[in-house]
Amino acid sequence: MNINNPDAAPQKDAEQHLLLIEDDPGDAHLIQWYLRERGEGKAAGYTIKHATSLRAGADLAAAEAFEPEAILLDLNLPDSSGIDTVGHCRDYFPDSAVVVLTGLDDYELVDQAIEAGAEDYLVKGGSQAELRKAVRFALLRHRREAETRLARRVFRHAREGIMVTEPNGRIVDVNPAFSRITGYTRDEAIGRNASLLRSEKQGPAFYQSMWRRLAHEGYWEGEIWNRRKDGEHYPEILAISAVTDSGGRTRQYIGMFTDITLQKQQQQRLERMAHYDALTNLANRDLFSDRLAQAMARTRRHGGPLAVLYLDLDGFKQINDEQGHDAGDMLLRAVAERMATVLRDTDTLARIGGDEFTAVIPDLADRKLVADLTNRLLEAAARPVEINGTPLSVTASCGVTFFPQTDQSVCQYQLLRQADQAMYQAKQAGRNQYCLFDEERDQLARSLQARRQRFSEAIEMDRLALRYQPEVHIGQGRIISLEALVRWPEQFGEEPLPESFLPDIAGTDLPSKLDEWILRSALTDLAEWRRHGLDAGVSINLSSQSLQRTNFFVWLQRHLRRHPENSAARLTIEVSESDALSDLTHMSEVMAACANEGVNFALDNFGTGYSSLSYLRALPARKMKIDARFTRNVLANVDDLATVEGALGLARAFRRNITADGVASVEQGRFLSRLGIQVVQGDAIAAPMPADQVVEWGTRWAPDPDWQREQRVQTEHRPLLFAEVEHRAWVEGLKRYLDGEEETPPKLNPAHCRFGRWLQAGGSRMLAAGLDEINRLHLAVHRVGERLVEQRQARRLSPDEIDLSELNTISDRFIRAIWSYGQQQAAQIGSSQA
Repeated sequence: MNINNPDAAPQKDAEQHLLLIEDDPGDAHLIQWYLRERGEGKAAGYTIKHATSLRAGADLAAAEAFEPEAILLDLNLPDSSGIDTVGHCRDYFPDSAVVVLTGLDDYELVDQAIEAGAEDYLVKGGSQAELRKAVRFALLRHRREAETRLARRVFRHAREGIMVTEPNGRIVDVNPAFSRITGYTRDEAIGRNASLLRSEKQGPAFYQSMWRRLAHEGYWEGEIWNRRKDGEHYPEILAISAVTDSGGRTRQYIGMFTDITLQKQQQQRLERMAHYDALTNLANRDLFSDRLAQAMARTRRHGGPLAVLYLDLDGFKQINDEQGHDAGDMLLRAVAERMATVLRDTDTLARIGGDEFTAVIPDLADRKLVADLTNRLLEAAARPVEINGTPLSVTASCGVTFFPQTDQSVCQYQLLRQADQAMYQAKQAGRNQYCLFDEERDQLARSLQARRQRFSEAIEMDRLALRYQPEVHIGQGRIISLEALVRWPEQFGEEPLPESFLPDIAGTDLPSKLDEWILRSALTDLAEWRRHGLDAGVSINLSSQSLQRTNFFVWLQRHLRRHPENSAARLTIEVSESDALSDLTHMSEVMAACANEGVNFALDNFGTGYSSLSYLRALPARKMKIDARFTRNVLANVDDLATVEGALGLARAFRRNITADGVASVEQGRFLSRLGIQVVQGDAIAAPMPADQVVEWGTRWAPDPDWQREQRVQTEHRPLLFAEVEHRAWVEGLKRYLDGEEETPPKLNPAHCRFGRWLQAGGSRMLAAGLDEINRLHLAVHRVGERLVEQRQARRLSPDEIDLSELNTISDRFIRAIWSYGQQQAAQIGSSQA
């Protein structure tokens, strides 16, 4: 068929497959003869296959791997008869044109055949020309209607709900997904106004804005709350498009929506995990810092002092050591609950360490009010708590500081440090009391100012240093980038981490000066590497102060132009979640402007902050870096594994590249490869190094062969990753107990450990192919563990004398068996389903 002219005759070199389904040999021979060119052995533009039944036709098409463009169909066949034959044929060949051939010249039968899905109807014994003409026009009609059929299938099978309305909102059609999401059947919805879904959670102004945009732009998209038939409210992402005629008049509206209830719930769970302490349900350090920053901002705007409290429990360690961690945890929960009831709704109490708590008390009418509140907190902490029939009690020492202060540059970290210092004074004064930060504040301020001055001089005199840590693709063996990490060698000698000195310069102009130095130095080093043939990029961390400046893009361009030999695409700016969220709109605009010039952005420390869907959607960063604290324990901590897997899922959903930071061992790299993470950074690749060592390192580096051999684990195998980590966590817990780091051993009963419970809860189905071997090894590793615990408890051996080789050997065999039989079982299941 000529694709430029659908009415043209088929070309001889573009043969089309015809399938003749006819059980009468004579009729079959005659029909094939009619379609043959005179004097030639094949059909005119057609390749004809013959079958005597529908089933035989389907088998023939499958065996010879062809799909007929048209089917010449007899209605009475061995496996079907009458008009039903057309429907059965459509089941076998949904995308083929059907021409019915029958010996009955019956107009009523013609209508039935066409209604059943045939393109044409011919009575056997007609002329050769009629047959060829019928086939040709059936093909043309079928092809012209292909787009309509496709649209119907998309409409019917789309996962998104689709609603078509008249301009006045009257519903004219809905798809099955609409009914599944809203609860309204098609018959119930058609004819009613689209407002039947309105939840009233959005006010009139919301809908007025929506209709204004539809009127001016013909399109609206956003998040909205609607109502199901049963009255339940649910969130959805809704897109509405206006369908206009040639004169520009709106004839219909098409609304497509997706129920995002599960995403909202997951977002809430992630935010809860990110902001609250799992043991006490109090705010964690991150949420406390955010609340404190907000309270400080309100104080700056409206006045009225706030107080910051730092509490540490007295005697808790002794109870924890003597009564055990479980009792200690129960005591912490009880004390936290009692202290929380003392505070106002506007106050925030947080747990920031083992037995350390902080509180921010905003909007104080008078600083003297803190004395009464602090005494009530100490009383609540000191009341005995009965645990397992034993009354246990602790006291608390508390330090208090206030804001604002004489030093206008004081930040939240300094406030915490001041309150912490006052708390230690309370402990030294006898405990179970509080002290106010007062006498040493000026001394601390002078010391801080001196450190800031020395740091400023270090920038101006070029006494700082950059150390570069590679980011590599372990599957491809390629160096992607080198992250610039700032050090202050002259100040500390041993080059401590930036966290040791960067908090001291917060609230000054030093972060901007430091950023200037880092960017200038990193671009210079990048140019030098390229001159020596190293094909890699460089990534830098900039402060929120620089990122929030109004002329950031101009400032960055100025530096890039000084090194025209460097491509802008080789520069990546890493932004932490807290910095990005401080002004999301500005940060999004900055990223978009830089991206137009080729500069890349990465979301650093991913998983430690909000990690929300709206945050990811708003920021056009190409890469996400999983924080090292999750990567570090991914082999032996199921929660960290779940966090990494969740981050990976978000990266794929938002089409972001992902990097795992903090990879410290070959085993971690192998495990991450199984998860599907190929780009990694950490000491397993290289420790941070000076710029002049980078090129030499790059010529020598090659990924570990084990990394390149690993394949990404398929979805059906993911539970095996968690099973492996459950077991590793059990082994690591046993080793910590044997080394004296833990007071109690892990569960020694094979049925009670987390892997054993997983096996009983359904994991046995995944390991069915080798369940006996798995159980044997599981029992063996627990027997070894029981023997080692017995030796430790009987004090027959010291921790240094305990031999862990047998435990390690059986554990490794056990892990290998899990993967071997788990993949074997999955392959068998896949084969049976196929």
